Amino acid sequence: MRAFKDPQEQAIWNWLTGTSPKPAAGSKPSPACMPRHRPARPRTPRQIAEDAGLVGLFAPVQGPRKATPPVSERDRTVAYLLRRRCHRSEAGPLADRWLSACGTFARMREWAEAIGPRSAPAAARLSEEGLVLRDLEVRVDGISAQRRLRNDEPVEQLIAALRMLRDA
Repeated sequence: MRAFKDPQEQAIWNWLTGTSPKPAAGSKPSPACMPRHRPARPRTPRQIAEDAGLVGLFAPVQGPRKATPPVSERDRTVAYLLRRRCHRSEAGPLADRWLSACGTFARMREWAEAIGPRSAPAAARLSEEGLVLRDLEVRVDGISAQRRLRNDEPVEQLIAALRMLRDA
């Protein structure tokens, strides 16, 4: 190793040549004394076997799968309502109302997407009258029944309008 009197020249020389100074005895190593690259990890037996062409020697190790606990319809409904920005305090009772009106999570989701997540009583009343989601596409005075429900029109008024259109 070449020695310079000026420490800056010595540092530049060491950097250009890739050498690092030896730490003084009893001192902590500096970043300049540390190796530039990490040493390679030792090869695993699987890697050695693959290099030798013994691919079938090591079978993938898989443990027994844990059974996932079943998720109830109510839990799915509560989770759906929470994702739709319902407060925790209202999600439980609202989920119960939805499930009593629709029966299953899938039907509840269809109705909630159509008329809004907080419209469980409206869905229950429409179901009692025998109306289905297709009936909400009917236009009453130029506005669809679905839009009228989303604009907070009373359900009874909408049911009466749909009956008049059906009877006419």
